[in-house]
Amino acid sequence: MKIKKIAQDTMDPVYLDISAEEMLVDHYANLLPRIEDTARGAKGNKKTEEQSSKEIDMIINEIKSAINKIEDRKTKSKLGSLLVGFKKIKRLFRGKTERVASNSNTNISFIEELLYTYGEKICNTIKKYHSTVICFISCHKYGGEIIIQDDSGDILKVRVNDQFVIDSIVPYGSLTEIYPMYSVMFYQKYWKPIVESIGHFYISDASTLILPSKTRLPDIPKGEVSYTIEGWNSDKDCIGKVDIAFKGNKCEPAWIFQASKTTKIASVQSKYTEQDYFNAIVRCIDTELESISGRTGEVIQVIPSIDFIELDVDFGRGLGVVRLTERQVKIEL
Repeated sequence: MKIKKIAQDTMDPVYLDISAEEMLVDHYANLLPRIEDTARGAKGNKKTEEQSSKEIDMIINEIKSAINKIEDRKTKSKLGSLLVGFKKIKRLFRGKTERVASNSNTNISFIEELLYTYGEKICNTIKKYHSTVICFISCHKYGGEIIIQDDSGDILKVRVNDQFVIDSIVPYGSLTEIYPMYSVMFYQKYWKPIVESIGHFYISDASTLILPSKTRLPDIPKGEVSYTIEGWNSDKDCIGKVDIAFKGNKCEPAWIFQASKTTKIASVQSKYTEQDYFNAIVRCIDTELESISGRTGEVIQVIPSIDFIELDVDFGRGLGVVRLTERQVKIEL
């Protein structure tokens, strides 16, 4: 344990206990914005670009070395995210026609960066349930695995296949007792928002890649029903379909993927997902609602239904809260 001294102008110095690992993470976190500013300032000047590029390479190698030596999972995760940040800065110097060598080291580096990017999106998606959530990864040239962890330990395992797409999201550890894999609440709280955040999911049994931006993932229905999701069949190289079926009784409802029966097509071509609406500022675009048409308000509640999303919007200024469908509003950017 190292002691870090913090000087203050108006009181005695304060001493904080900070571990060597925390100091290392803080060092690179503080270094990141400075290096980015330097790199952007160097762009266009060949000599300064080379100097800046060498400095970034040195930092990347230092972080990689630290990750290999440190055993603490949380520190590894934080350093991994910082590693991705420095690699993104390095790309500033890449020309449009530059070709990256396809050796195994380069492939592993690409996969590491991809997995940390996926992991960061997953952590941000479930932070409302797990405030201290972090990720760490294991990878190889044919894909890898992302482990999501909170204070209780591992809670999710996410697998990335040899095509670098996610094909498995399962609860782990304590989360399996609360939300088993096939429980509808795991689907609604974890699986669905994670897939919407990542932007894809590959269903191995059907050889089909689904894209929530093309066909919306349905919310939990009130009874037993199946929804057909369109995707891309990688085996047949054409549009494919798969059903999400909600089954079981009221005490133990479940969800599964199965061969498509085309019973009901899920909502298509929605511009936003349910997550986009949380605490968003929206403008009413329904001209028939004269009192609020053109006015902006804050979304205070999102009410998903089978085919569309309803929103409770607080317009303030004496107008109060109004319930609208997503077709009646647009999100203010």
